[in-house]
Amino acid sequence: LIPLYQRTIAAALSGAAGGLVGAPADVVNVRMQNDIKFPDDLKRNYRNAIHGLYSVYKREGFNALFKGSSMAISRAVLVSIGQLAMYDTYKDLCIHYLSMKGDEIKTHVVASIFTSITCTAMTQPLDVLKTRMMNSSRALTATTAIVDVFNQAGPLGFFKGFECALLRLVPHTVLVFIFYEQLRINFGNLKSSKNPSGV
Repeated sequence: LIPLYQRTIAAALSGAAGGLVGAPADVVNVRMQNDIKFPDDLKRNYRNAIHGLYSVYKREGFNALFKGSSMAISRAVLVSIGQLAMYDTYKDLCIHYLSMKGDEIKTHVVASIFTSITCTAMTQPLDVLKTRMMNSSRALTATTAIVDVFNQAGPLGFFKGFECALLRLVPHTVLVFIFYEQLRINFGNLKSSKNPSGV
């Protein structure tokens, strides 16, 4: 069984790479979703993702494509740790402490739900900060964004939208790991006699 710290390192590296590559698209996505909040004269009016990327580059320069990328990368790291590393840990706990079988769908569902809750709790503050930084018309540092959120809504402001994020993440995570486990069981190298958790 791979130790938790090794799972965490591998998940963090993959999350950081994904967060960096996906940052420009994330900037456009956040802005397009929040455009409805602005008056007509301040709307960005991106027609689609490609037009959004081009507009950001043309109007604000290359660096603007990575606005808030520090939060996006940090969030991606925590999402990967929260999902990839913690799923196996929760699965092992279900097997050893709840006497569940490693290759039953019930085990996969329970482990996935706990994974979703952990992941959402870990990432929601960074998601709030990332959205604020990417959507801002001024250059915001992480420190400024943290102070702004705290001054406006207090500590609970960092968990704004937690319920919606959880409702989105639970079915996604459960389905991903059910499909993953079924693929592993039916097409992978399953050695359940030596490793009851199958990981």
